[in-house]
Amino acid sequence: MELFEALGICLIAVMLSVVIGNYKKEYAVVITVAVGCIILVGVISTLVGPAKEFLSTLKNSGIQSSRFFLAAKVLAIGYITQFIADTCRDFGQSAVAAKAELAGRAAIFVLTVPLLQELFTVVTTLID
Repeated sequence: MELFEALGICLIAVMLSVVIGNYKKEYAVVITVAVGCIILVGVISTLVGPAKEFLSTLKNSGIQSSRFFLAAKVLAIGYITQFIADTCRDFGQSAVAAKAELAGRAAIFVLTVPLLQELFTVVTTLID
């Protein structure tokens, strides 16, 4: 999905949501969630090709790919968490948004614990 397509869809969705929301709030919610999902799927489909190309370059370089996968997982968790939290805030649920962000931070921490353990092992080896 091209940038201007995504921005155009967002702009149209906001206008529809505001206009329709004056008459039927529940339809405005459906429009907002549907457009959010459409944009998310479009962005993910756009990133698949470059990600595959990058992975093949990474594989051919001989660099350990597990670090890249960890970084990609952390990045994906961050983006998805932000998307969900922003959607919750759009509907006035800031407390739920905060809990979603907390869950995302916890998931990132859990993913990075093995890397932190490896880092501590290297540091203590260097100190000794």
